[in-house]
Amino acid sequence: MCNIVLDTNIIISAMLSPNGNPAKIIKMLRNNDEINLYYSLDIFAEYQRILSYERLNISQKIQFDILREIQDIGIPISPKTSSIPLPEHYPNEPFIMTPADYWRELVIKYGNE
Repeated sequence: MCNIVLDTNIIISAMLSPNGNPAKIIKMLRNNDEINLYYSLDIFAEYQRILSYERLNISQKIQFDILREIQDIGIPISPKTSSIPLPEHYPNEPFIMTPADYWRELVIKYGNE
């Protein structure tokens, strides 16, 4: 079983580049019950806020559909505050991965490419 939390940039990147690694991760989430997507109310609010940016030009229907899908496949949680400082870029922690690294891990583990 694999547990993940998606950064907002993964969702946006998946929408803007449907053949990129972020989109592949989203597709795998849709089709694989071995992967659990977790989100907090704060993360969900960030998804809503970022998706509504005018410069992204995402229709309200698509915004609604994406958020609804996250609610449908995701598991809401109330996380504890982390003691690990997390900068804006990827820190050197084994549980935080770039989309490309994570996609490679998923393909190795589940063999769906």
